[in-house]
Amino acid sequence: MADLDDALSLKRTKNGDWAAFADPRYESNHAMFGGWTTAIALGAVINSADGEVKPSAITINFIDRIEPGIELSIHTRRVGGTRSISHWQAEVKPVDSGRTLALASVVLTERRDTDGVTDPTMPEAPDPESLEVLHPPGPKAREQYCGRSLVSPRSKVPRRDLLRGFAR
Repeated sequence: MADLDDALSLKRTKNGDWAAFADPRYESNHAMFGGWTTAIALGAVINSADGEVKPSAITINFIDRIEPGIELSIHTRRVGGTRSISHWQAEVKPVDSGRTLALASVVLTERRDTDGVTDPTMPEAPDPESLEVLHPPGPKAREQYCGRSLVSPRSKVPRRDLLRGFAR
C-alpha cells in the first residue's frame, strides 16, 4: 500500500496548485490514463476543499497522453455550489508546458446530520367487519351520497363512468 500512497502523493506549490509525479509503475497500456490520473485529480480537489467533504460524482476527460516519469501540476478551482454541495474543476498539466492533459469535473458533498431513516407504520385501526354500516339520513340520502361514490356500493369496484371525470 505504501507504493500506491507514494504514487498518489500531492505537494502544494507556491502558487497554490498541486504537484504530482507520474509514477511509471502505474502506467496503463500506453500512458497514464485511467485510475491513477483520476485519483490525483480527485485528491487535489479534496485537499483544496474546506470541511468534511466526500466525492459524490466525478467526470474526467483524458485530453492528451500523460508521459510516465514527468512532473505534473494540478490546478483546482471551485466553480460554484452551496453549503452542502460544491462543484470543482481540476486541470492536469505538465510542469514544463501549458497544455492540458486531463480535465476533471468533481461534485463534493458535505453531509449534514439527519434523523435517520424512519420506516412508516400503519396506524391502529379496527377490523372493517367490526364497524357498523353507515346509513345517511333523509329520503334521497342513498342517491345523494352513494351516487357520487367512486365505488359502487354493491360490487366495491370503481365505477368507470365517474373515473373518466377525474382523468385529465
